Amino acid sequence: MHRLPISSLRLGPIANIYPDITGQDWDDLVKSIKKYGVLNPILVRGNEILDGRHRFKAAKLVGCASILCEEYQGTDEELPSIIAALNHDRRHYIDTSGGARLAAKLTNIAPRKRQASIKDQTHDT
Repeated sequence: MHRLPISSLRLGPIANIYPDITGQDWDDLVKSIKKYGVLNPILVRGNEILDGRHRFKAAKLVGCASILCEEYQGTDEELPSIIAALNHDRRHYIDTSGGARLAAKLTNIAPRKRQASIKDQTHDT
């Protein structure tokens, strides 16, 4: 894990798949981040946010200069499943039909292809 400047981060398309949190849930998140900071890192690939847009937006709103990040180490093919797993427990308010629509969106996202995977760059052949 590492910290990145908030100003250097951008939201990737997959980060916008899930609906916005609003109302009391949003207010509670902002209050928590203002009081404690971001406790759970956002998931990034380089400077692209893959998961954690609400934490990012709340941290930006309360004036945080940087945010705790975890670098994504998986493959493009695994990414939709990883994002779904990360959001499953946090999204208790999404009904079954909404969950099905989200699964279809995740499946249809074509993550950008990297020229070489992290594994390829770190291991000799």
